[in-house]
Amino acid sequence: MINLGRLKPDTLAGLQLLSHERQWPELYAWTQEETVAWLTYRLRYAEDKPEYFPHGKWATIQRLQGFVEESAEEDELTGRSVMPTLP
Repeated sequence: MINLGRLKPDTLAGLQLLSHERQWPELYAWTQEETVAWLTYRLRYAEDKPEYFPHGKWATIQRLQGFVEESAEEDELTGRSVMPTLP
């Protein structure tokens, strides 16, 4: 799980708004790694609106990418494997 609560509150609120408006998965303070990785990809194509990205679109994307990388590194160090669930 990735702690999105580490984002500034208005950044998380903007991502939650965008996710809700696009009918994407719900985002919580703690969110699955796969969801954050998917979101990071999708955000590249989202409109750069201040209500979605109050601190900048690319800064938000980079921060989320950092969270995903940290989680993957932690998994590697602990030997834990997180495999996505396929439909």
